[in-house]
Amino acid sequence: MSLPEPGCEPFFSSADGIAGRLRATPEDFTVVERELLPPEAVDGRHCVVRVTARNRETNLLIRDLARALGIQPRAIGFAGTKDKRAVTTQLMTARASMEAIATVGLAGVTIEPLHRTLKPLRLGQLRGNRFIIRVTNSKDPETRIPVILEKLNERFPNYFGVQRFGASRPVTHLVGEAMLQSDWQRAVETYIGSPSTEAVDTSEAHAEAEAARAHYRNTSDLAGTLEALPGRLLFERQLVGHLLRNPDDWQGALHRLPPNLQQMFIHAAQAALFNAMVAQRISQELPLDVPEVGDIVLPADRHGGPDQRVPIVVNERNQPKLTKRCTEGKAWVTALLPGFSAPFADGPQGEIERKVVTESDIARKNYALPEAPRLASDGLRRPIHATAQALEWSVEDGVPEFRFTLDKGTYATSFMREIMKAEDSRAY
Repeated sequence: MSLPEPGCEPFFSSADGIAGRLRATPEDFTVVERELLPPEAVDGRHCVVRVTARNRETNLLIRDLARALGIQPRAIGFAGTKDKRAVTTQLMTARASMEAIATVGLAGVTIEPLHRTLKPLRLGQLRGNRFIIRVTNSKDPETRIPVILEKLNERFPNYFGVQRFGASRPVTHLVGEAMLQSDWQRAVETYIGSPSTEAVDTSEAHAEAEAARAHYRNTSDLAGTLEALPGRLLFERQLVGHLLRNPDDWQGALHRLPPNLQQMFIHAAQAALFNAMVAQRISQELPLDVPEVGDIVLPADRHGGPDQRVPIVVNERNQPKLTKRCTEGKAWVTALLPGFSAPFADGPQGEIERKVVTESDIARKNYALPEAPRLASDGLRRPIHATAQALEWSVEDGVPEFRFTLDKGTYATSFMREIMKAEDSRAY
């Protein structure tokens, strides 16, 4: 069985959405990281910088920064992957001198050097993100938005957003699925040849890319595919180039890609299963923010976010106390992000999780990835609902604008999906 199709999950509220579309321009989607600033160390090997980028995919941005600095991409650390079609501001660390950083000039990128530090930034080393988002071509926003927000009651399903799977070409989870099933050929062929679902892009560059993918699907001709692939499709070209030099080395080809991208394939497969679990909980009309016996709850850490280190199994004795903490926003009901050691819940939620994992045809032991152990994943428990904090909204000239903060790992598009309820998931 293939993984569930992203973007088809049930909505939490029944109120009519405002429809519309996000990201008519990158400036319509602004993201500012809520930083956890690394401590200053004058003799540190890493420079902390604040990077603002317009319309830049994170992996390609890091590649370009590394080239400009004359270092390897792995020498650049960052706390979170940001949206591409957006204006984003985030911290990074680079194992380079302040003088070298000051000379970097990349189109659409501004770099603000801060100080030196001892250790590089790692994924997850942030509090969250602040968003400013405008929705174009919306319907009756001034009337509908108050009704939607009242129905949501400050909650929305903590789905992974569509960009986790590939906004215009949702294949990331399918590549991860093939990797977890040790089908490296299918993983590579899926990444190279799967077509885009972006119907509104009629550009020559898009058509050129789609023609190259179709040529590969129809012929498996590597040399012709490499010639046809546009230069901007760097990762596809890396895969094809490796296979030309090393025929049938499918796993080796994948390992040519940036380590962060390889990890994203695995994470996307896990995310598709998590979304399916949350969707089934909603379909069964189980509450998102009230724990059932058998649920696993995460308490708040010192930053106010969920603490993965202290999972609590709900029983009849502690249920009233945990219900109160969940209601106060000091704890969260969770679902499983599958891995080789993360625990299943019991009760109704446990039944959902076991059913979804069984139907995925990805055994728990597969997440250890013995053929690529550096990609192994323990899995974890993830909150099944989230809150748009410090939410403000306004409408100017018929265009609604939303300003809100989310904890790390929470997707703004999942909140906007509840607001918009667009018929086409590509609207997000």
